Amino acid sequence: MNKSYYLILTAIICLITFNLSARQTISLNDVAKFEFSSCRFNGFGGILSRFEIIDEDGFWKCYDRRDSLTKSFQKNIAVNELNQLLEIIALQDTAIKIKQFHVRKQELTFTVDSLEDTYFKPDQRSIFMASLQNKGRLEKSLKKILLSHEFMDDGTHYKITITTKSKEIKIITAYSFANLYNLPWRIDGKQVYNPDISRIYASISGDKRFEGQQKKFLYNRLLTEIYRSEFQTPFNWSNLKTDHPDAFVKLSSTLKLWRCIKNKLVSGVYFTSALLPQNIRFGGHFRKPDIIMERITKMERRLVNMYKRNSFIFKNHPNTAKYTICLNVPGTPDDDAFSQQVYDKVKAKYKKMNAMIPDQLIFFDIISDDGHWSNKWVLLPDDNLMLIQCKKLNVRSSDAPFGNNTPPSNPNKAG
Repeated sequence: MNKSYYLILTAIICLITFNLSARQTISLNDVAKFEFSSCRFNGFGGILSRFEIIDEDGFWKCYDRRDSLTKSFQKNIAVNELNQLLEIIALQDTAIKIKQFHVRKQELTFTVDSLEDTYFKPDQRSIFMASLQNKGRLEKSLKKILLSHEFMDDGTHYKITITTKSKEIKIITAYSFANLYNLPWRIDGKQVYNPDISRIYASISGDKRFEGQQKKFLYNRLLTEIYRSEFQTPFNWSNLKTDHPDAFVKLSSTLKLWRCIKNKLVSGVYFTSALLPQNIRFGGHFRKPDIIMERITKMERRLVNMYKRNSFIFKNHPNTAKYTICLNVPGTPDDDAFSQQVYDKVKAKYKKMNAMIPDQLIFFDIISDDGHWSNKWVLLPDDNLMLIQCKKLNVRSSDAPFGNNTPPSNPNKAG
């Protein structure tokens, strides 16, 4: 037992020693200079800023070195700022901690009324405001925001270079792809989400507006994430049922609410069906709730029949792919114009269309959750399906129906 104990102890000591050596702790006394620089990530525009910090006459002095031939003194840098930076780099803590973002609940609640895509009735506002007192909810939402940012091909590349007196070089980097506090910073292959690095960078570069701007973005995105993920659907669904009670009599009992959206840009309600795979969601805009509820119920029956007949539309969209079937409901200016446009386009190619009117057609989009593909279809009264628009496929060459392509003369049978 003693031998096993010593082996385990030795292994732990070796592991700790390895981790400490891997972190390459740097003391401020060992640093010859710091360099803070930024440039356009896409390769255009060159260097945006470059500041050099060196120890002169007992002070860490900051010089503007954007022009490599000249340097302009800016200010003295506090020792505690540089020590804090070195400590964060040495620690390499990858955890996301909301306390580091200095979220103040009073400031957060003041931001609620400025959200653009939300509408609260008085009782709903009280429920939402109470939810903001939950620290766990705030931290969960913050993690989701920071870990789900999208990579874009433009932005600013930030770099901090530390050169020691023994000529060793340490480099950490970050990118401003519309993410909060330009996070994460990349340190020795690890992604570090400590906003203090960005605050120190902003202080060195003289960006006095940085913290205020980032705090505004932080509050807005936190509130939007919490609202959309937890409150948007139940609040809007409750409002819809209260404002349009007659519409819900027409809903099928096999439908289950998936999402209900209402904001300045879009309003829609979407369901899953107990009679269909749960990765299939369908619904549409509810500018006219009576129309959409009736049509959703009819669409459910049509989709179930198509599914039972093993329609090719389901064969091409496997059960593992999550997608939404979104109806285009007649009765609104945009949808009516689109319906008439398509009707006129295909009428000459598909002779059976001569006996139909646009209101008999069901237009719908199939949109993948990952955004990699979408296509637009029209379901005819005789259960023929016609593909009229594709995205990221070769069927269309513009955003107009059919692009420059001709519609198929023999549409595929839905069943």
